[in-house]
Amino acid sequence: IVDGETFIYAYPEPGTFTVTILATSYGNNGEQVYEDADSLVINITDGRAELIEFGFRSPKVVGEISGQDIEAIVPFGTDLTTLKATFKTSSKFAVVTVGGAEQSSGKTANDFTNPVEFVVTAQNGNTTSYMAHAFAIPDTAKQLISFSIKKVGGIFDGNTIHVLLPAG
Repeated sequence: IVDGETFIYAYPEPGTFTVTILATSYGNNGEQVYEDADSLVINITDGRAELIEFGFRSPKVVGEISGQDIEAIVPFGTDLTTLKATFKTSSKFAVVTVGGAEQSSGKTANDFTNPVEFVVTAQNGNTTSYMAHAFAIPDTAKQLISFSIKKVGGIFDGNTIHVLLPAG
């Protein structure tokens, strides 16, 4: 590096690094006049604190993240009280919590009968909060409660209806 030049190095991961700087001055005749070395400790942390994927493994559902809101539609009859969210953060150094309890993707159960606040904390302390909503698909199934042919009522047997018609 020559005078006035900037040296840029992209560190591959956060961590603590020691940089040694060596400065050398030369006179007009090209002989070394002065030399000094100094070390500098640099601590690089990751400030990313975002959820980039969210869903559930069972039932298999992919949630939709919109800003800090998350919506996941689950099938009718899903028990919302024990859902285990799967998620991916923008940084492998981020920690995800619910109510202060650390979450493990696909393993920690939460009660989604009401919205659940997920907080992502970056390595440098930055936080982002998300409100996750799980909605069950409404029951649209129809139930057949009576059946008759020519005013003769049928008898229900599971998914079968028996109708005994008179001869003729």
